[in-house]
Amino acid sequence: MMNTIKYSSDQAPTQATSFFKQESDKNHRKPGEIPILLQGIVESLIDGIMLLSEQGELVFANRHANRICYQLTQNLSWRNSVPREIWRSCKALIQGRKEFAEEAIVIEDEIKTQDNGSIRLRVRWLALDTAESYLFVTLEDLQQSAHRRAIAEAQKYSLTKREAQVWQLRRAGYSRKAIAAELYIKEDTVKKHIKSILAKQNDAEWLGESIAN
Repeated sequence: MMNTIKYSSDQAPTQATSFFKQESDKNHRKPGEIPILLQGIVESLIDGIMLLSEQGELVFANRHANRICYQLTQNLSWRNSVPREIWRSCKALIQGRKEFAEEAIVIEDEIKTQDNGSIRLRVRWLALDTAESYLFVTLEDLQQSAHRRAIAEAQKYSLTKREAQVWQLRRAGYSRKAIAAELYIKEDTVKKHIKSILAKQNDAEWLGESIAN
């Protein structure tokens, strides 16, 4: 379901806008052209990042955005046409510009890939220069996010190798039965591992609260 989030002008993210504009002015770049240093930073981000014109022309996409767009279209030449699932949210932002002219808004949606993955999509306005505003699109692969979170939690709670495997699958939405099938273990064994994981989480949280107090 597509959601619209409204921000007051003082809540709207402005640092990225300011930095883009300063770099563009300082080096006399063409409108919409991304500074090389900033391209490197954006490429290192975990989420997919896209920059589109109001006409739907692709200005920039990092490698994660390229991968996700390929997942959505299964077409290596997707750059000739932005995936319709993404452009639908962009159009909603463009159409809402008149209605929410005095407010910064973000359009949120969750879309499915052809391999049954889920992508959280966010679209907002970004002004790179005074002549034109652009559509700033972020794409979060929810399965990868869950995987990274599970790895971090495995380290935080000192899980065993098998517990970490179980927890990664659990975070990915697998049922106990599916985890057992994936790891070639009994479902009762999965239950024991999950019970142990939750106990370690509780112990770590209790220890953290004790130290804080």
